[in-house]
Amino acid sequence: MILFVILVVLTFVLIEVILLRFFRKKKKVDKGFHLIYYKLSYRRRMIRSFTTLPVAIVAVIIIYLYTEWSTITYVFLGLLFLLLFSIEVLYNYVKWQQVEKNNTY
Repeated sequence: MILFVILVVLTFVLIEVILLRFFRKKKKVDKGFHLIYYKLSYRRRMIRSFTTLPVAIVAVIIIYLYTEWSTITYVFLGLLFLLLFSIEVLYNYVKWQQVEKNNTY
C-alpha cells in the first residue's frame, strides 16, 4: 500500500515537472476560464485555488465519514491540506505581485 502511494506521488511529481517545463515560456491567460492550469497567470491561479477550496473541504469531509482512522490522523490530514493550500495561495500571490511590479515599470 505504501509503495503504491509513493509510486502515485512520484508519478504526479514527474507529470508536474514536465508540464511546468513545457508551459514555462508560453503566453499566460488572465481572463476567463482555461482548463490547463499552467496556461493561467499567477493571479488566475490564485483565484482558481480559492474556487477549488470548497471541493477540497468536501473531500476532507468525505474522507472523515468513510474511513476509520485515528483522530490524530484526521487532524494531521486537515493540517496538511491547510498548509499546502496556504503555501499555494501565498506563492501565487507573491509571484503575481512580482509580475505586476515588473510589468508596471
